[in-house]
Amino acid sequence: MHDLDLSSVVDLDRYPIADLGAPDGLAVINACQKQLNDTGLCLLPGIVRAEAIARMVEDAQRLKSGAHFTEHWRATPHGDGSPEAGAIPRKTRAAMSSIAYDRIGPDSGLRVL
Repeated sequence: MHDLDLSSVVDLDRYPIADLGAPDGLAVINACQKQLNDTGLCLLPGIVRAEAIARMVEDAQRLKSGAHFTEHWRATPHGDGSPEAGAIPRKTRAAMSSIAYDRIGPDSGLRVL
C-alpha cells in the first residue's frame, strides 16, 4: 500500500487547485464562483482522472457490502419540475449507500478526493 497524492486523482494541469493562492488557482476559484452565481452549479469536467475513477469504482464495489443504506420517499411540490406539472406533488424516491471514511484505505482515490 502507498498513499496517493492529489495529482494521481485530480488533473492538476487542467485544474491547478493545489495552490489556491497562486494566480492559476485563483482563476479556477473565480471561474467556479462565476458559474455558481450564473447557474447555481459549478461543473468541472475531467477534474478527476479517468484512471482514478476506475480505481475508485473498484474500491467502492469492494466496500459496498459494509455500506450504510438509507432510503426515503418525499413529495416534490412541483412534480417533475416541468411547467406542465404544475403544483401537483409527485413522490420521488431517494436512496443511497454510504461507505464510512474509516473503511476507505489510505491507498484509495476516494480518500484523496
